[in-house]
Amino acid sequence: MNLHWTAMALLVVSVGATGAQETGGTGKAVKTADEEFKNVQVLKRVPADQWFDTMAFIAGSLGVTCDHCHSSSFEVDEGNPNKLKARQMMRMVDQINASNFDGKIVVTCNTCHRGALQPQAAPVPDAEHWKKAAEKASPLPAPADLIARYRHAIGAGKNVLSQSVVIEMETYGGTGPARQTSIELLLDGDTRVREIDREGAAVKTLIKNGHQVWANEAGAWRDMSEGEASTIFEAADLLHPDQLGEVTPSGAVFEDRVFGQRAFVVPVNSKDSRKWLFFDPATGLLLRQRLFFSNFYADATLDIEYADYRKLGGLLLPNTFYVVNAAGSGLTIRRTTSRKINIKLKASEFAKAGV
Repeated sequence: MNLHWTAMALLVVSVGATGAQETGGTGKAVKTADEEFKNVQVLKRVPADQWFDTMAFIAGSLGVTCDHCHSSSFEVDEGNPNKLKARQMMRMVDQINASNFDGKIVVTCNTCHRGALQPQAAPVPDAEHWKKAAEKASPLPAPADLIARYRHAIGAGKNVLSQSVVIEMETYGGTGPARQTSIELLLDGDTRVREIDREGAAVKTLIKNGHQVWANEAGAWRDMSEGEASTIFEAADLLHPDQLGEVTPSGAVFEDRVFGQRAFVVPVNSKDSRKWLFFDPATGLLLRQRLFFSNFYADATLDIEYADYRKLGGLLLPNTFYVVNAAGSGLTIRRTTSRKINIKLKASEFAKAGV
């Protein structure tokens, strides 16, 4: 599976000296944020290709989204006190690292904020911490065994040639009530997708047919770029029966918790991302995968959580997905209300004339 989840742009703020950086071993200069973007006053030396993931990391550390610091254009200050305060705080972080850690990035926004605007000055009782501390260490399964058990549990290997799916969505962006939308999807293999997005009276149709991608908004068709299409069709990625794709274990198994229960975690690499896979010890099912995005401070993350597994055509598939983006979209809950597999589809349904 090719998951094109990207951390979206957030605050435009940034630490230190300018100067082009070089990519590992290629000698090719990478622009800095100061060279690529306007009005960068603090984090000038951040590589431009890490900028948006760095912004996502900062916003996630504070538990906010773009709107907290940006009312309109990212480059404009607009007298927003939150944006000015963010710059002040990042200068403080930079000074702490320079004075105490030889300039190495040890302290970040998350060191104190931990997902809250106001850092907590006193420890908070954490029941899960003590439950985990009380658990006796036991031998952990091998990474390959957990991956194989998951695929056996869901019935991976059974052919799913086509799908018809309806998804209801709630998006919580931290700025009011949840945004209610829905998606209707037709999938023909991995190369053809028809998607209809509905939000109130607004309707948008999206089609992917091989390398061709189109969008119909307000009755007019337009071509989409490959980058735009990769994020638009992320809902289709979640419907692949095997959510792992081609992965290679990259570390030892360890334990964590998901939904308040134990989970075995397998660090893996895939062709397009680095992630952790969280498996249910009892059933072998995938509970969560955490994707990592490198940035200037530390790794930004995005979680996809799986719940409400149900039988369908000999497969065991999740029907509810929690997409938790520490920045950008916040939390999106996708609930599958209708799903059929291996149905007959016409080629015309994946052509502009067929909609």
